[in-house]
Amino acid sequence: MPTVTQSASCGNISYLASVNFLETGCHIGSILMLSLSTYTLFLIMTKSTVAMKSSVPYMINLHIWTMFCDFTWAVLILPMFFMPVIAAHASGLLLYFTENRILLVWIPFATLGGMAAAIISLFEHRHRAIVTDSRFVLKHDYFRRGLLTFMYFGHINFGIPEILTAPQDQDAAKQKMKEKYPCLPPVFMERVSHVIQMDASLFNPHMYLICLYLAIIFSFFCSHIIWNLLPRNNPSMSSNTRKMMRSFFISMCIQVAIPAFVYNTVYVTWNIFFRRHNIHLFPLSKLYKRLSCTYCNPSLLF
Repeated sequence: MPTVTQSASCGNISYLASVNFLETGCHIGSILMLSLSTYTLFLIMTKSTVAMKSSVPYMINLHIWTMFCDFTWAVLILPMFFMPVIAAHASGLLLYFTENRILLVWIPFATLGGMAAAIISLFEHRHRAIVTDSRFVLKHDYFRRGLLTFMYFGHINFGIPEILTAPQDQDAAKQKMKEKYPCLPPVFMERVSHVIQMDASLFNPHMYLICLYLAIIFSFFCSHIIWNLLPRNNPSMSSNTRKMMRSFFISMCIQVAIPAFVYNTVYVTWNIFFRRHNIHLFPLSKLYKRLSCTYCNPSLLF
């Protein structure tokens, strides 16, 4: 493995930019997450109304995917990113069993994709229950199940392009990135740090397309559900049912919106105020995002 000395102009690496800080903070956050998520799962299973009985399996599915994603990113693999380089240092329990680069990169992508698919399936189910007469409703069960299965498969494997095009010679890739960004921390050169992409020519368009796709899907479900909850568009629905459906739909939107808002607030802050990509901010910001999304666990709204 090549060795590269740290430039004197970069200054000392603070504790806030260390792997130890990230591990300690995320492990503490995971204890809180386990407590809150277990209680939330209990509420979903025992406190959901009879009228929402059909939604409980979808809510549990989303909740379990969220817990698995949180556990993966905080305990199992725990990546520490090196922006603006598309690379990360992996630590966590999984390293006791394997250091396979493909597996370490695929699992975080897969948990995020699975969580997104679970959100879509929950919205689709509520859309199917509220919108009773529309060409956009999947009425045939076999086709619907096949489409949802295909959707889960695609979402779980959405990181495959980055995995297949990752640099094979990791040492040479790290050397090149270190020369381009000399203030990357020494941990970047360790064997469990991986360069996912040499540049953003594939990564950025791929992520933008994924975000656009998700935005279109969620916007469609939200707008179509809201349209069909209006009394003039669905006069046969009783006022009590309409009120209950509206409350549940608002809770679902909050479930998605709060973590997304927290994440994007941090991201915009980075880009506006920290154009030099200060590496000290990334472990702290990642920890902040994790804890914020944990405390905003929306199932407590029920």
